[in-house]
Order: sequence, then structure tokens, then C-alpha cells
Amino acid sequence: MKSTIMSARGALAAFALSFATLLSIHVARAETYPSRTITLVVPYSAGTGIDIAARLLADKMQQRLKQPVIVENRVGAAGNLGSAFVAKAKPDGYTLLLVANTLAMSPSLYDLSYDPLTNLTPVGMLLRGALVLVVNRDVKATSTAELIALAKSAPGTLNYGSPGTGTPQHLAMELLKSATGINVVHIPYKGAADALLGTIRGENSMAFVPVQSALPNLGDGRIRALGISSPVSAPQLANVPTIAAQIHDPKFDVDLWYGLFAPADTPPNIVRALGAELNAYAAAPDVKERLAALALVPSVSSPGELEHTLKSDIVRWGQLIKTAGIARQ
Repeated sequence: MKSTIMSARGALAAFALSFATLLSIHVARAETYPSRTITLVVPYSAGTGIDIAARLLADKMQQRLKQPVIVENRVGAAGNLGSAFVAKAKPDGYTLLLVANTLAMSPSLYDLSYDPLTNLTPVGMLLRGALVLVVNRDVKATSTAELIALAKSAPGTLNYGSPGTGTPQHLAMELLKSATGINVVHIPYKGAADALLGTIRGENSMAFVPVQSALPNLGDGRIRALGISSPVSAPQLANVPTIAAQIHDPKFDVDLWYGLFAPADTPPNIVRALGAELNAYAAAPDVKERLAALALVPSVSSPGELEHTLKSDIVRWGQLIKTAGIARQ
């Protein structure tokens, strides 16, 4: 009996030692993070606002962490290909995702191979931006109110471009349709640049586009800016009123948010370390200057705040998608 008890105690001691050893190794690894290259996945095309922001972030992280940080564009399915790749990656802090709020729109539109709420760990919000409603120069409207009146006078004759179903640009117009009762036809493109080019060329009547994408194209008169989608600051378009003010609906608010995520089960101390990088990024004067030129506003949040935003946006956009009768893709 005594030997049995001693054996049990020995086994328990050995287990405790093994557990302590594994724990110490885990902590040591986390404490030395990072020790090799970090990959920052951007699930959108190179040259977009979020891609530029990601490359600025990678550069700052590389300077501070003394390890390579590379940006990898994994494009497709409204950002879902890149998001799924990160969701299935090893949770060691070396594969990260910088994604827009398409992450909150996709669950209601696509049969995803991952769950944004359970397969990804929020690190923090990084930036916010706004969309601007632009029209081709041949559209006889100089304000959102005039555009709504024009659309109501000839239902179904005007159309709009977007980077595809389930993107913020697409759902912003669906929200405008729902709020005002207009009937305009959706023309999906392969990307944001193509949708904007379609408006410039007159292939579509109008589009919601990120402010930073619209700015270089407003000077020559081929497109006009009618309204801003959100109260998010856009000093370059200070003379363009918000759509909410023009349609007298304070609930009309569609911003672009960019958040940093890691795979689920990433150690909390690595998440905290990455959060510190976001704060350093947002505080850097050269970053602020570059982002201001893109009409992007640093908006760093805690992991919990980003998680709350993601959850509430999934509900909000899910309701709109259902009301608008947008089919799953």
C-alpha cells in the first residue's frame, strides 16, 4: 500500500515537473517574441488604403522589434481567403491579419471555412476612414438630395459600382437604398479600383469609394463628391456634407475600420505586445502625416473593444443583408 502511494506521489511529482517545464518553455518563447519574421496578411489588393497602412505598420514594427515584418496580399472572396488563411495559422504571433470591416459583413453572405468570432483573436482597432458617394460628371445631381430625387424619378435606370457583394461600398449603397427608397442597380467589379474607374468612365452612374481613393480623381471634374458616409474626419472634403445630414437620418453611418487580428489562442502576452506596437504606430508623427494625407484616422482600441465592434457589426449588417434580400454567395 505504502509503495503504491509513493508511486502515485512520484507520478504526480513527475507530471507537475513536466507541466512546469512546458509552461516555462511557453513563457520563455512568449517573452522572447518575436525571434523571427512576422507575416502581416492583407486580404486586399496592393496599393489600397489598407495596404498602404499595413506597409507603414510593418515598417514601424520592424524598426522597433528588430525582426523582419513582411506584408503578404492574399486577395479574393471579399477578403475571406486571406482571413481564412490567418484563422487556420499557428497561434504563435508570426501570422497576423490586418482586415477591414468586410470581416463583419461576410458571415451573412458567405459559407465561410472559419468563424471570425471564434477562430481569430482581436488585437486592436488600428484606423478608421470614411467612404464618399461620387457620381459620374454626366449625372445631373450636385447633392445627395438631388441624386435621390433623380433616382426616384426613373427607378432602375441608374446603377452603381462596387468592389463586389458584401463589401462596405456595396452595403453602404444598400443602406442608402433602404433609408431613402430608391431603386438603383448593382454592378459588381473585381476590385475597388475597377469600380471607381467604371464611375469615371461612365460605365456606372455612381459609387461609394474610400475617401483616399477618390481624392486624386476629384480635381479634373470627371466625378463629383456628393456626400460623406460617416462623421469620421475627412479634412480634404470639409465642404462635402455627410449623407446623414442630407437625408435627415442620423443612423446613416458607414465607416471603414481596419483591425489587427491573430489566430485564436494566441498567448495573451503576445497580443499585448502587438497592441503596444499599434499604439507606437499611431503615435509616430510621420505615420500621422502619411495617414492624414489618406484621410485615415488612427483609432487604436483594446482587444475587447474591437471584439465588441465586430460582434455588433455582424448583427447590424446581417439585418441589412436580410432586409435587402441579398443572396448568399
